[in-house]
Amino acid sequence: SPTYRLAPKHRFPAPLDDARAAVRFLRDNAKTYNLDPDRIAVGGYSAGAHLALLLALNPAKDDVPVRGVVSFYGPTDLSLYAETPGLEDAGLVPFLGRACKTDPAVYRAASPLTFASKSAPPVFIAHGNADFLVPVIHSERLFARLKDAGATAEMLTVAGAGHGPWDGKTWAASTAAAVRFLDRHVRGTR
Repeated sequence: SPTYRLAPKHRFPAPLDDARAAVRFLRDNAKTYNLDPDRIAVGGYSAGAHLALLLALNPAKDDVPVRGVVSFYGPTDLSLYAETPGLEDAGLVPFLGRACKTDPAVYRAASPLTFASKSAPPVFIAHGNADFLVPVIHSERLFARLKDAGATAEMLTVAGAGHGPWDGKTWAASTAAAVRFLDRHVRGTR
């Protein structure tokens, strides 16, 4: 579980650079840690899911793409927060360095939705439909865009669940679904 630099001291893309460096480290040290460097998947919760999605959907030109990604209630379209100036000022401006109306391009560059395409690795999404911090529309839009592009994607919508942590039974079921997805699409098992 790698950490990454945080805003406002370190603005985007510094956290994404850190996530990419963690994957490079695993690949470079795969033998030491008895890993298969060709079967690396990434995942996260909330902000970590946002970074995992960006890393998977928009790999650096010199990186080998990851084989899959799991997102638990990750933000996918940062421009949605521009509709609420208080949220944008408190969270997005420190992260991106500017407001959406000033520089919409940086919001697109930091939004996983921008990079949804047929070439995406398999994507598993879990999101509660009562999430008020990252509304479920983030995941619904990403899922629809991936499916429309012909990518492999699965979405689990959890009725009544907010922005984590979910209750134990819900965590167990959603984690099991994510593991089954990774087994099918990354490990190649059923």
